[in-house]
Amino acid sequence: MELKETIRLFAEFTDSDGDPVDVYDVVFKVYTNGELYQEIPENELIKESDGIYYYDFILPQGINKLFTLVATAYLGGKPQSSFSIFKDLRPIYSSVTQVINYTGIRPEDLGLETSCELEVIIHGWLVDIKNFIDEDRNRDYYIENKIPSGINNITLRICANMIAQSQLRRDTPLVKIDDFNIQMVEDKIFTEAIRRDLSRFPAKPRFRMLRVGVEKEGEE
Repeated sequence: MELKETIRLFAEFTDSDGDPVDVYDVVFKVYTNGELYQEIPENELIKESDGIYYYDFILPQGINKLFTLVATAYLGGKPQSSFSIFKDLRPIYSSVTQVINYTGIRPEDLGLETSCELEVIIHGWLVDIKNFIDEDRNRDYYIENKIPSGINNITLRICANMIAQSQLRRDTPLVKIDDFNIQMVEDKIFTEAIRRDLSRFPAKPRFRMLRVGVEKEGEE
């Protein structure tokens, strides 16, 4: 029996004071990597109260993509909208929870308001890190269905460096060395130690076709 994951999608429409307001012509649109996957009309949504709607969405199996919800409605003849990222299935070599536990990062450390925002940002960084590692090693451990624990550790450390860089650049892009010298914050995401540890995992050879021309006898 195949188990399916169901996610409850919420949208809240509020006025300028942040209070929920009654709207009409509500539509939920689910996108995967920017492409429309499913449109859910108002008659299929559950209205919890004025301005608050939800829908139990069955997550498709075997799709490694970023899922976003765009909810639209009308209030007094004017369009209203709500946007949220509710699921990121793109493969990664670590987890958001591991990164948060490893670094102790909090939403307010990056100027964010919610844990959801922080998790979305970290997952996006983990996707980027996986792509960096795949390119460097010329292989995809996710497809090979065997992610070495060392790759997980390297991913955590790279992500921790990205978080530290983000915090530094948020505070100031400049570092004061002494009374006369100021320099930009350096990018030190892939440190020498990380590169050394990554090199312990064999890279797949890169093959290149070379066409050699053969001159026939009698041709000049």
